[in-house]
Formats: sequence, structure tokens, C-alpha cells
Amino acid sequence: MPVDSLPVFTHFLSLSIWIGSLLFLLSVVMPALAGMLADELADAVSRQLLRAYHAIAGACAFGAVGSLLLLARVSSVPHAVPRLSLLLVMSMMTGVVGWIVQPRIDALRQAMPDYDPQGSVTEQAQRLARLQRTAVQVDGLVLLLGLLNLWLSLGGPAL
Repeated sequence: MPVDSLPVFTHFLSLSIWIGSLLFLLSVVMPALAGMLADELADAVSRQLLRAYHAIAGACAFGAVGSLLLLARVSSVPHAVPRLSLLLVMSMMTGVVGWIVQPRIDALRQAMPDYDPQGSVTEQAQRLARLQRTAVQVDGLVLLLGLLNLWLSLGGPAL
């Protein structure tokens, strides 16, 4: 067994779980919850799923960065610096959403027990909507950067 097979496997597994879970959560689970459950219940389930996702994403980020660093140390890795840079940016963005934006969203939701996403125009409701948009946009950017990183991991451009 080659020395670099375990880090390669760990890197692809971590990156695939991170990006795959985000893609599945944003494109399948959240729309399905919104369509099948009452707003309050869908919101509560979504918040719990996002907490779980950010915990999984943190572990995957650690695995992807660690395995790439180990791989770069034991063998020649194509596009190592851009891949590592993308992983670090993705990790920071995921951390900001998971540790800063999402707790603020949760605090605002708890402060607004009678929140109606369709009819509410208070300042708190607008702030909540803005924070939720920000979280989705940042997660979408993490998804795009992750796909780019995966492409680079598979060989990237033929330079």
C-alpha cells in the first residue's frame, strides 16, 4: 500500500462529505422541510440540522486540511497551495456562519416568539431575514469553493 493512499482517501472523503452534505441540505432537505412542515416546526428542525451540519463541516475541514498537509509532506501534490488556501477560506466561512451568524439567528428567533416570515416587517424581522440570507449566501459560496477544490484535487487545469 502506498504511503499516500490513506491521506488521499481521507482528503477526498472529508471534502466529499463536507460538500455533499451542504449540497443535500441546501437543495433537498431545506426545501422539503419548508414544503411539508408548518413554518415553526420547519424552522426548528432546520436550525437543529444546521447545527449538526456545522459540527460535521468542522470535522471534515480538519480532516481535509490535515490530510492535504500530510500528503504535501510525503509526496508531490498538484495545486497544493491553492487547494489549501481554498480549504482555509472555506473553513473560516463555515466557522463564521456556524459560530457567529447562526447563534445570532437563534437569539433573534427566541426574542420573536410570534414571528411570521411572510407578514413581519419589524426591524428585528428584517434583521433576521438579512442574517438568514447572509448564512445561505455564505454557505452557497462555501459550496462553490468546495466544488472548485474538488476539481483541483482531481487534477484541475492541465497547465
